[in-house]
Amino acid sequence: MAQYLTNVPIQGQISLDPQSILFLCNQLAETKTEVNLSDKELSKKLRPAYAAPFSKFEHQNDAKLVAIALLKNVLSPVRRVPPEILSEIFEWYCFSEKKDVTGWRHDIVACYVPTLVRVCVVWRNTAHGTPRIWSKFCLDSIRHHRVFEHASHGCWIGGWLSRSRGVPLDISLNFRDHSFSLEKILTFHRKIRSLSIGGYLGTWEGLFRRHMQRAGSTTLLPELEHLFILDEMKRPEGRDTFYHSAGSPTETITIFCKASKLRTVKIKEPRYDYSVLQHVQLPAAQLTSLDISVFRCDGGGRFDPKVYAEFLNQCSNLVNLQFHPSILFDPSLSLHFPALRKLVITCAGYQENATKVDLLHCLTTPLLHDLTIQCGWPTVTHIRMIIENLLRLKARSEIVLSSLTLVNFWDGRCRTAQTTAMIVDLLAHFPTIQSFVILDLKADVSDLFQAMTFGAQDHLQLLPHLTDLQVKWDHQAYRQYPVALNVMIKSRCWAGSERDLTDDRHEFCRSSEQWRLKRVVMRGFPEFQREIQPIRDISGLDLNYMNWWED
Repeated sequence: MAQYLTNVPIQGQISLDPQSILFLCNQLAETKTEVNLSDKELSKKLRPAYAAPFSKFEHQNDAKLVAIALLKNVLSPVRRVPPEILSEIFEWYCFSEKKDVTGWRHDIVACYVPTLVRVCVVWRNTAHGTPRIWSKFCLDSIRHHRVFEHASHGCWIGGWLSRSRGVPLDISLNFRDHSFSLEKILTFHRKIRSLSIGGYLGTWEGLFRRHMQRAGSTTLLPELEHLFILDEMKRPEGRDTFYHSAGSPTETITIFCKASKLRTVKIKEPRYDYSVLQHVQLPAAQLTSLDISVFRCDGGGRFDPKVYAEFLNQCSNLVNLQFHPSILFDPSLSLHFPALRKLVITCAGYQENATKVDLLHCLTTPLLHDLTIQCGWPTVTHIRMIIENLLRLKARSEIVLSSLTLVNFWDGRCRTAQTTAMIVDLLAHFPTIQSFVILDLKADVSDLFQAMTFGAQDHLQLLPHLTDLQVKWDHQAYRQYPVALNVMIKSRCWAGSERDLTDDRHEFCRSSEQWRLKRVVMRGFPEFQREIQPIRDISGLDLNYMNWWED
């Protein structure tokens, strides 16, 4: 125990028996008492004109304060935590509440790990011995601009990644110029499991080409499973076409073709007519998850639908597809996804006498059970076309939906009643839906909730198997809570009002107990809090209500 009571930094875990802890606690109490008595004595004797003679008392007092701090340090419970437990605490601190550990917002380089290693020697050694916290690496040329000011500032990158040891790497890189060398990062290319690259593709082309030449036929990314490409191609001012020499690659990037474990790809297209798929070659046949989105396009964008049609035609093993480019396709296009189970799609606006169709018109998905449709332009004509294409998809694929999400179908300006009537007719064709979600709601859809209410017919005609309901109002919505929503929720939570039901309806409720409404999630306005009070205490109902801006 004597080695802990010196000014030598503690290098490891402290191990104390109960007697030692009691001894240190008594010594700490005695030292505090001495300091208090010394303070009282100094306050009585010390005068401003005679401060020098009493300086020795002050030095003695300072030494006792240092001893108190040392004793508190030794007795601190965290000092006795085993290294393996401390490592788990570090991992929880770095990753527990971060959903996307490879995203640009998860700045582990600048915030989390440096905080841990600067606390004390023990924490630094423990952190260096915790490979997982070094396996997540995010580097941005704007957020971490000091690293890019001088090439020598990147020398720490190799040490950071080497501490990950055998743990697969999740790396996010966002560069907008050619000035920074990535040699140290790609030295660990065989350990990269997840890779996010942002900036201009032209920045990456030369680097990838050099590494492919060095590796020859060897796979550069043998462990790569997830790929995210964020192309921030911008049009310079005063130019009508995008600037090729700034960011557009001159050759096709083929480094990902030999990544045999790659299954998930997420692409965020640039703002104009330049497409990532035109310059990056991907192993489409082995992908199981694909997400393609775009920056906001001025004038609707000018993406070539053939690029997407040819690529999607090769993605025969997709299980999850998210497709958001607002483009139309040739009616002859036919895409068959035999394994697709989840589809999230943005349907483009239709034009009168248009010769093109939406992607939904071209799909065949026999196993689809989770569908999200975002309406790009919520007019009655557009919504009618979406519904017609969805019903054709149902007939063509014989799909059995269990979850349906409608986004931006009511904007409050078009004919709300007519739109609601079409949605009611649509839901009648999908009685197997268990989860129904309405997002970005801007209108009063009381007619829809009334149609979903358990009525006098002693059976549920619309969505009889519904157990999960979610409604999120848009911030521009008309701020009047639909009372019909409360009535509908109560009618589907019969466990709390069985006394009001007839014998025939009692029998129906008992036979359909598994299909009662069990979960309701609402995102609305602060003034809605009073309106939902009647349904807060319904037995067996999980009600989650927050304001629209809360997550």
